[in-house]
Amino acid sequence: PALSRVNAQFVARLISNLTHPPIVATLGILAVTLATVRSTEWWWGAEYILLAVAAPTLFVILQVLRGKISDVQMQLRQERTLPYAVALAFAAIGAITLALGGAPRTLQRIGWITLVMTLALFVITLRWKISAHCAYAAVFAVLTNMLLGAPLALLSMGVAAVAWSRVKLRRHDLWQTLGGVAIGAGTALVVLQW
Repeated sequence: PALSRVNAQFVARLISNLTHPPIVATLGILAVTLATVRSTEWWWGAEYILLAVAAPTLFVILQVLRGKISDVQMQLRQERTLPYAVALAFAAIGAITLALGGAPRTLQRIGWITLVMTLALFVITLRWKISAHCAYAAVFAVLTNMLLGAPLALLSMGVAAVAWSRVKLRRHDLWQTLGGVAIGAGTALVVLQW
């Protein structure tokens, strides 16, 4: 039994680390860009990754190095406020840049999904801790299903694995993971229908 607990902890940590929001966001943007955008327009995806993913991630890393937050996964709800505000600002800059620059429609939708979801996560985090891991996993599942035709059952199992890992590591409770899934999937579904 002790060995199985260690293995479960290892698997949960592995899943949690591999599905960290910047990783999932980057993979999602790359997958959608490569599959739906002409090769002459791929630079839009790269630009958006730099603005909406790399810049806020760099801010979080700097905050960790300065000792302002505990780790890149920001265990404490109070640690998330400033990084979410920074992420929200960069998401807005990214979405506006894509819209005004005439980026491919698919990437513009991703920009609006990220902006709306980040705003929702920020507002919720002011009062309650919610799982960004689960939100990003749910967005990835919806995007890859609706835009690329990936099997929804398989994607749903992936989202469930992310939620399990976050609960197993005691980073979130069940309701916080379900809330993240609802915010991510709901945002993606609404924006993609727009």
